[in-house]
Amino acid sequence: MRFSQIACAAALTAVASAANNNNGGSAAAAQGATGTTLLPNAIQSGSFADGSQEIGADEANQAKSLTSTNNFINNCAGKTLTNGLQITTGSCNGIPMGDIPAKTAMVSSVITFPTTGGQEVASDTTFNISVQMSNLVAGSFTNADATYFAAPQFLQGGQVVGHTHVTVQDLGNSLNPTQALDATQFAFFKGINDAGNGKGLLQAVVTGGLPAGNYRVCTMASASNHQPVIMPVAQRGTADDCTKFTVSGNGKVANDASNNGSGGQAAAAAAASAVAAGPGAVDPALTETASAAASATAAAKGGKGAAAANGAAANNAGSAGKAAASGAAAANANAGKGGNANAANANAANAKGGKGQGRKQRARREIDPSLRLRRAIHSSDTLLVQRILHSHPSLLQNPDASPTGLSNTSLHLASSLGHLSIVRLLLKLGHDRSLSSISLNEEHQTPLHLASAAGHTDVVHLLCSSCPWSIPRRDVRGRDSLMLAAREGHDTVVQILLTFCPNGPEAILDGSDMDGNTALHFASSNGHLLVLRTLLAAGADSERRNVWSWTPVAYSATVQAEVYFKGLVGEVERRKMVRKQVTEEKKGGAVRMVSLGDGEEM
Repeated sequence: MRFSQIACAAALTAVASAANNNNGGSAAAAQGATGTTLLPNAIQSGSFADGSQEIGADEANQAKSLTSTNNFINNCAGKTLTNGLQITTGSCNGIPMGDIPAKTAMVSSVITFPTTGGQEVASDTTFNISVQMSNLVAGSFTNADATYFAAPQFLQGGQVVGHTHVTVQDLGNSLNPTQALDATQFAFFKGINDAGNGKGLLQAVVTGGLPAGNYRVCTMASASNHQPVIMPVAQRGTADDCTKFTVSGNGKVANDASNNGSGGQAAAAAAASAVAAGPGAVDPALTETASAAASATAAAKGGKGAAAANGAAANNAGSAGKAAASGAAAANANAGKGGNANAANANAANAKGGKGQGRKQRARREIDPSLRLRRAIHSSDTLLVQRILHSHPSLLQNPDASPTGLSNTSLHLASSLGHLSIVRLLLKLGHDRSLSSISLNEEHQTPLHLASAAGHTDVVHLLCSSCPWSIPRRDVRGRDSLMLAAREGHDTVVQILLTFCPNGPEAILDGSDMDGNTALHFASSNGHLLVLRTLLAAGADSERRNVWSWTPVAYSATVQAEVYFKGLVGEVERRKMVRKQVTEEKKGGAVRMVSLGDGEEM
């Protein structure tokens, strides 16, 4: 019996035992969406093997698959989780791929307009992009800011449930460029979130058109939670289509739905805001609207009898005219039945209150300036940041609320994202002007800490030249920016920090964290050879021991790194000896008698 089969049996036994302990088979089956135990009938034995000995293994240059006996359920443990968010720095998503259609129900698309070599599109003129699709139950899309890749693909009638998108990119001077296009740049993007004509024909309106130029338009078919559709076989036609077209004329106006347009930036800002708020964060505007509705209902209950009930209905109606009419009708009805004559006055007051309440709700829905500022920083909109700070100068630092009173400021955020122009603007306006005003978050990290860890070289250079006093600053773990840069392997950042350190490189090279680890320890333990060379050349102590009496070389990530490290140390020592000899010769060191033979000495 092969080892993989033994492992399989062991895994199945363990999981079956756990399932049986969970109130029997029926309770275990109910865990499909909420349980935290992997059920035996959900384990996929195909993941036990790496493919090197299975059917199809004779094909050359195949890579071995990763293997797992538990469906990779802990694959994302310890990593940044996607959590339904569009995390631009990368993440790990542990949600299953989901239901896969039959081969006869695979998704397919063709763009019917515009077409390659077909009718040219006039610049700055609205037109439709038309797509004919098959085997997609279109019109299903979830909140992309909060549920991105957050649920599996599912089927309806054997077909994938989802939607498609169209994305247009500028090809430059030729319809046939030889370099791959930058995926972060697009001239137009839109999700087609409706069901079209019910027969697979979908359309996206390009309002305002495009500037003159050469373009490529492609579809991106997705499941409801925006993941690319998953198909049952490897050899197949593509689910998507692309075509190239020309926009003629002299138009130069970028479309609002481009990456630099107001619509594109607003979408990016909304996604970034959701990331900043964290998974499951409730939209403040919805909370405020619900609160306003509750207040209106409470006010309506303050009336008397049927008149008060009708006042509440009038309050919840959007139109003041309808509310007044409803109130008058209620008053007449009550008067006819001997009701309270004051009911009409009560309803009129409620109607006016409803109108005023509507204004208050609209006012509450306006985005708070501090939130707008953070969204503008996330989307790298320097002009918007400048406008907001001009109108609200008190928001310059704009820290997040936290129990300790310390949190990431505007400069922390811009530095961590690498937005150089915004960092320059914030410094110009007085952010972190002096040592006493230096920004600290809950980890007591400065903006330089975050920029150094992320490897944003230009931002680090600007912060070092503008705020050199932040270079030796330590966080709650006793780590400075040099240690973080060394840990992440950012050699250029390390060189900048050593160059700009106010008291010379020795001041931070000799520094250690709470565990006694120096920057050299961090570089060695992570195998960053270039950083090792830079630190040793700058004078880092290769024999420095931490609280566990380990030297940096003892933390070498690999044997190769250890050999390289020791070679570097030897090279540095030799260079020191050469420099020492040169210095002694220049100063005129001790004279040594040299024998000339025949008993003579000089």
